[in-house]
Order: sequence, then structure tokens, then C-alpha cells
Amino acid sequence: MAKKNRFQNNNDMPVESVSLSEIIPDDLFRVRVKEDQSTIKKYTEHLLEYKEATNSNSNIPFPFEPIIYWQNGSKKILIAGFHRYFATKEAGLKKIPAYRFTGSKIEALKMAVQDNSKNGLPYKYGDYKICIRKLLEAESTISPKELKTLTGASRTYCYTERKKFEKEKNKTFTSEQSEDTTGESQTDKKQKEKQTNIIYWNRLKGLPQDKRIVMFLDASDQFVNGLSDETKVTFLNKFTDRMTNILNKLQKEQKTQPT
Repeated sequence: MAKKNRFQNNNDMPVESVSLSEIIPDDLFRVRVKEDQSTIKKYTEHLLEYKEATNSNSNIPFPFEPIIYWQNGSKKILIAGFHRYFATKEAGLKKIPAYRFTGSKIEALKMAVQDNSKNGLPYKYGDYKICIRKLLEAESTISPKELKTLTGASRTYCYTERKKFEKEKNKTFTSEQSEDTTGESQTDKKQKEKQTNIIYWNRLKGLPQDKRIVMFLDASDQFVNGLSDETKVTFLNKFTDRMTNILNKLQKEQKTQPT
């Protein structure tokens, strides 16, 4: 049941017996949509048998390949072996064999993706998408060829996902660059226009009725002149209906007033 340690000849990846309490699961390196609970359950059953067997014979080897953690300063960040980690924890074991990886953050992410692809459970469709997206967010210059090598997905799929990512990135960049020369964003400009309108209408309320009517009609003329013919007709119809309702209301009020 025990597997041959695939990094046993790599001096940069020594195997250690590490306390589970020292290992920190990090969502960055969780390169699957979710862990497979049936696999965790199966692993837990094996580990419970292992735990019972070691009570009489402490030389029995750990039944699974060591997990991999990234040494980030004093922290031990789990980058591969999430199913084994959770199963070991579920079985009540205190320690787990682990490879120590000491590269950079992006190298650790690449290690996590590739190790899961080649040595873990087969990736599902959603897993490929998550892997590629996380890799591109960490290093946007990764080529489709390297994405294919790391994830095991087809080169066409990697190329398509990379194009989608670039399109989204360019769209975000264009939106950020839509600020005008005064440094105002579109949101700031809309807020400013809203405040200007409030000031205008408050000022209009303070004028005599005859001037308010004139200013309102002038503003309506300017507004209508800026519309297309089709929109202008729609506006005028709605405007006429609204004015008719106002006139009817005024006429009713006049009738109810004492003479």
C-alpha cells in the first residue's frame, strides 16, 4: 500500500515527520473545486487501520505518499495532499510524513498544480479551470504550452482559457483608464452630476412660480433637442400624459376650493 517516495533522490525535498498542528492549509493551493469526501473517508479508514496496527508495531510505514508543504518563513503551508491531510486529521493522528519545498510562491503553486495533476486524483473540468486561472493570476506570462505541462489539460483548452483571462484583464484595465484628465472616475462623475441636479432643483423651488415654469420649459426644450427622433416621440408622449395628469389634478383642486 505504501508508495515509493518520488522525491527520495532530491536533496532539496527532504521527507520529515511533521506535526499536523504546524501545517496550514491555504486556499491559494487548493486547486480543485472541492475535496472528494468519499476519498477522504476511504483514506481515513486505511489510516485508522494503520493507527491500530502501529500500537503493536511502530515500524509499519505510513500507508500514503507524503504531503508537500511550502516553507514560507516560519510557516508550513500545505500545497499538495489535501485529501491525505484531512484524512490524517480525521483519523486522529498527530503527525504526517511531508516533503519540504523551499522555492518561491509561484514555484510552490506550480508544484501544487503539477503534483495534483500527475500524482493526485484525476482533475475534473472545473479543476482545470481553477488551476489555469490561479496560475495566470500569479504569473500572467505563462504560455499555453507550460499551462498544458502543469495541468495536463489540452493545449487548445489552455490557449482558450488564457485568451479569456487576457480579455477580462484588458477590460478591467480599460475601465480603470476611463478616468478623465481631471482624475475623475465614471462613478465620481455620476455622483457629481447627481449633486448638481439636486442643487439645480433646490434653486428652482426657491423661485417665483412664473420663473420656475419658464426655466422648466427651457430645460425641457434643451433636453428634447438632444434626443433621437424615435426617443423624442416617446418622451413627448410621456411628457404629454404627465402634464395631462397634472392639469386634471389642478382642475379637481380648483373645483373643491370655496368660491
